[in-house]
Amino acid sequence: MDFYSIARNRELSWLKFNERVLEEALADIPLLEKLKFISIFMSNLEEFFMVRVGSLTDKTLLKKPTRDSKTGWTAQEQLKKIYEEVEILMEKKDEIYKMVELLMNQHNIYDVSGRDLTEEERKKVKDYYEQEVKPILSPQIIESVYPFPFLENNNFYMVMKAHRNGEKKFALMKVPESLPKIKILSKGDQLRYIRIENIVKEFGDEIFENYKIT
Repeated sequence: MDFYSIARNRELSWLKFNERVLEEALADIPLLEKLKFISIFMSNLEEFFMVRVGSLTDKTLLKKPTRDSKTGWTAQEQLKKIYEEVEILMEKKDEIYKMVELLMNQHNIYDVSGRDLTEEERKKVKDYYEQEVKPILSPQIIESVYPFPFLENNNFYMVMKAHRNGEKKFALMKVPESLPKIKILSKGDQLRYIRIENIVKEFGDEIFENYKIT
């Protein structure tokens, strides 16, 4: 996409602004500040989708398509270009976070996944899952015969692939806000923590009866 089109379209221009926010994490600043800029980037993007992308999505439902006054693009054309740009931005965000994560590791701070857990940590996290997490999860298989479930703004959902007797479906699970987003595993020479989604991924296989989560 050419820079001229990006500059003329308000939505794409805003995405470029948010990209500059993300790039601040590459500056020579303290580690926590780097994480904050990545967080601000994501918060900005969430609001962008709720407000601007939401408004454009509404416009696609109009019988007579409206067009952007500067580029002549319809709402649907703008959404297509937004999704293309956001895909690139999210890949860039992941790359920058990986760089920051390596710096965190140098300071003995580790964001671990299920496969990284020690035997002692695994027992601790599994007990936490069984006692605190599992009882308040509300899993749901997405069925074409039922309306798609309502997704609330600013809530955390996990989408999973579910299999049964060769049949493939998607499963949806809201992670309640009452659950902390991370579980601290140790605070000694190392600070190790695991995200709530990685806890569910590691221990939640059996939560959908008669389905295997892949």
